[in-house]
Amino acid sequence: INKTQNPTWELAENNNFRINALGNFRDLLAISAKSPAMLTYLDTIDNNKAEPNENYARELLELHTMGVDGGYSHTDIEALARVFTGWHIANEQFSFNTEQHDSNDKLILGQVITGGGVEEGEQVFDILAKHPATAQYICYKLSQVFISDTPAQLLVNNCAARFLSSHADIYQVMQFLLTSAEFVHASHYRIKIKTPVEYVVGIIRALNAEPDYHKINDATTAMGLKLFESSIPTGWSETGDDWLSSNFLLQRLRFNNRVLHLSSNNNLPEISLIQLIQENGYETVDGIVGFTLNLLLNREFTLLEFTMAQNILTDDGPFNINNSDSEIRLKRLFSTVMSFSGYQYQ
Repeated sequence: INKTQNPTWELAENNNFRINALGNFRDLLAISAKSPAMLTYLDTIDNNKAEPNENYARELLELHTMGVDGGYSHTDIEALARVFTGWHIANEQFSFNTEQHDSNDKLILGQVITGGGVEEGEQVFDILAKHPATAQYICYKLSQVFISDTPAQLLVNNCAARFLSSHADIYQVMQFLLTSAEFVHASHYRIKIKTPVEYVVGIIRALNAEPDYHKINDATTAMGLKLFESSIPTGWSETGDDWLSSNFLLQRLRFNNRVLHLSSNNNLPEISLIQLIQENGYETVDGIVGFTLNLLLNREFTLLEFTMAQNILTDDGPFNINNSDSEIRLKRLFSTVMSFSGYQYQ
């Protein structure tokens, strides 16, 4: 957004990705390439036959398809830049400028792209979506997101085989990953750290709070992730080591307190934990503590954590949900549980 200065372009691209997320990977490449946000961000709008701009061509190979070690050369990048000459914007949408397009033949990854027009780029998407290096790269990324920060090579290889045999059908690829032995293996259960977005949105959903989107953005920004504004083309990290610095953890705890109104000047919507507890039918200390731990820790907690939660709720004497101090006690309970290490995991 800092570069494009048009958040509606980002939103439109994101929505288009969501609609087509389980479709064919080749279509996702075209959506990205023709998005005004991408055309601007990687300078394709300045890509003309007199002075080809290589920014998009380089990132298409390095970040969107084959990966940095995918086997392409700088000559491939140069030829690919010529393919996308004339891919510009008109009336806030993709437009092909024939006069600025290099219509000569190109050689890319050993294949001749016959000179013509916009169909050259379409042919490139077909080639890249079928390339073994793309299958490896995309499957590694998907395995990293859904299974482990360091996925096993055998899993990636098998996933890549499905990617290629399905002709880059993401639905089939995801079906393979989510039904794989690795996905359900005990060693991979809750080992992924929540990103700032997952952390903040998870709290809002768990507490049935009405989201304030500006405050959500403020919170994720404080945790190191400014929505739609990654400063580098690689985008935001999906691995836990990038989200668990001492400062980022402190910001998570601060957000817990602010959303539960345990600190001032939060400007966040009112949350009724009494209502949440009563709607789920709990009144006793053990029942409330058990419900809270199950809700926030996915039923994964120790006896020590259960005892600590009990003590928080009864620290000021016997707990009665009908007493005037019950809401503040519940907020202390929830804030404490959300500070446990187990709450940092997906």
